[in-house]
Amino acid sequence: MNYVKEYANFLRQFINTPNKVRVLFDSSNGSTGMVLKELYLNHSQVEAVFVNDNPDGEFPAHGANPLTKGAIDDVGQAVLKTQVDIGAVFDGDGDRVFFFDEKGSVLSSYESFRCIKGGFNPPYVLDSRALAEFTMPNEQVVQTKVGYYFIRKAMEEHNAELGAEYTGHFYFKNFFYADSGILAAVYMINYLSSLKGGGKALSEVGDTEDFIRLPEVNFKVSSPEGAIDKLKAYFVQDKQVRISELDGLTVYAQKFALNIRASATEPLLRFTLVAKDQKVLKTIAGKVEGLLGKDE
Repeated sequence: MNYVKEYANFLRQFINTPNKVRVLFDSSNGSTGMVLKELYLNHSQVEAVFVNDNPDGEFPAHGANPLTKGAIDDVGQAVLKTQVDIGAVFDGDGDRVFFFDEKGSVLSSYESFRCIKGGFNPPYVLDSRALAEFTMPNEQVVQTKVGYYFIRKAMEEHNAELGAEYTGHFYFKNFFYADSGILAAVYMINYLSSLKGGGKALSEVGDTEDFIRLPEVNFKVSSPEGAIDKLKAYFVQDKQVRISELDGLTVYAQKFALNIRASATEPLLRFTLVAKDQKVLKTIAGKVEGLLGKDE
């Protein structure tokens, strides 16, 4: 049995592209290239450009993790060079994906979530780093701890059809509540195909957030629990903020929101911050750094 063909045939049922789309797929020398070729090579409505599509366990192009600093800088340039409508870069095993608009700018996972959520019924499940009460106050969002186990559990409990994480994981009820970078790409391409019918490009809708997000920062500390307690003691003094301890420490204020939690895999604290403007972002980031020390 040809399992690549079987998998592609399963995924093909989700494709809906009324208008032609030109796409760059960067497989990071991982496992997705063979499936994407079976799915989109010679597709009548999707013109696909494949790069780094040959599997290689050394991952020579730019590494297997798109979140590694500088790892996907060349993807945006490739998008511009090939003049595609959208770029997609996958991690090594294909369970994560990040998208680029036609101008070569990367979308956050939550921006991509905003694009595809219209095809799914609420509620949606997002990890704590989304800071959804601040960033998406009008959406029906269930927030949960970071990680596959917690996202899936919440989706099953709330009968949610779509979930997403900061790290590029997208979860689908119609994919057995599992995460799939390829299926996320299918839905993004569908979305863009529909968008093009109205004469719009991805860059015209991708940057609609009225806040600034600081990329996740790591702090190396001797006692993660003690460091979180120190931050809590500081922020709890402000009676206008709301504190949540769902996943580490989350602080909601009028002009900012933050989450800081201990990594489950490394001796680090992971810090996420959003703010209404650059001045507030810089002030709060500086205060946290002052309390915890320099970031790693």
